[in-house]
Amino acid sequence: MFKYFVFCSCLIGFSPAGWALSYGDLLPGIIDKLPKKNQSDAYQLLAHANQGYADSWIAGEVDVSLRHENANIIGNQSDRIWEVGASFPIWKPGQTKSLSQLGDSYQTLTVLSRQTLKLSASAKLRQLVWAYKKAQTQLAFAQQSLAQTQSLVKFVSQKVRAGESPKFDLLVAQKSVMQYQQILAQHQASLRVAQQNFQRWTGQTQLPEPLAEKLMSSRSTHPDSEYYQALIAIENAKLRWVEGQKSANPSVFIGSRMESSDGAASADKQFLIAEISVPLGFDPASKTRKSEQQQQVSDATIRQREIDQQLQLDLLSAKQQLKATERIEDLAQQQFTLSEEAMLLAESAYQQGETTIQALLLAKKQFFEDQLNNQLAKLNHLEAIANLNQSQGVILE
Repeated sequence: MFKYFVFCSCLIGFSPAGWALSYGDLLPGIIDKLPKKNQSDAYQLLAHANQGYADSWIAGEVDVSLRHENANIIGNQSDRIWEVGASFPIWKPGQTKSLSQLGDSYQTLTVLSRQTLKLSASAKLRQLVWAYKKAQTQLAFAQQSLAQTQSLVKFVSQKVRAGESPKFDLLVAQKSVMQYQQILAQHQASLRVAQQNFQRWTGQTQLPEPLAEKLMSSRSTHPDSEYYQALIAIENAKLRWVEGQKSANPSVFIGSRMESSDGAASADKQFLIAEISVPLGFDPASKTRKSEQQQQVSDATIRQREIDQQLQLDLLSAKQQLKATERIEDLAQQQFTLSEEAMLLAESAYQQGETTIQALLLAKKQFFEDQLNNQLAKLNHLEAIANLNQSQGVILE
């Protein structure tokens, strides 16, 4: 009777004591390679810029002006006037509050963008880990299948030399070895691709431990939904700012004026100037600006609703996939048990000369496939748990 074995290492990876890496150890490497890794820094700058603007005592640029009038240029009069001053806009009621709210909204978005970045990195890491693990498993079972078939060739060769089997059986068995060598080469190539991709993203070749995730409870609000809600808050804050810009800001002019003349009886005169200008609010473009910003609010709201719908669909799909993998795992185990029994019967029958080499190879081929499918079904079940955690917004730690 032929011996066979199962590679237990397909489920449990080996690593030297103290060298085990966790998901949290690998996550920073993924984050550093994501295109949006600097997005939160940009939001932080916007938060500081708007808050600094709100804390300013003026509402805009300071303009310095110098004015000179000289009557000598156009006649024989000697009157001269010098005027110097500065003008600057001042805040209207509610404007600084709108800017402060906008700054707070960007600060909230900064925090949420970091959460969504970690969640995106978690999704990428989960995908890399399970692709790598499955490639390892397929290669291990391909090596096992080849080794057992090579053992069969040796056994058949002994029977041929003893005159108990025809040489044709040996040729068929040798052909089967070549087929498994081809399969092994394919899985070796697939593993190299998975390993290189994993290493490119994480900088490591070792899978995290423990590999399997526990099924976590669902969050009250998904990080992606919170992120898009914050975008709506920003657009609403911008709308309040635009509504406050229906007319230009009032401006104040502070300066001095000096009048002088060359006449003997005349004396220089100096004046302090204070002037305030208040727009009447007849700007026809204000309605356009408000309508455009209202459209931005509407677009952000639509995006948030679409995201919520997609998140609900993803969650439902992940839950159904988990149930399906549980059922498939049970069926794969049953099928593996049956194919194992069939292979043992085929081995015994061939040894006693009751069946052909083709029947034995077919039984072993079915056994190898069901053995691999049984192992992959277990991995698919664990991956489905990871995908459900991802759909629930669970970040790897």
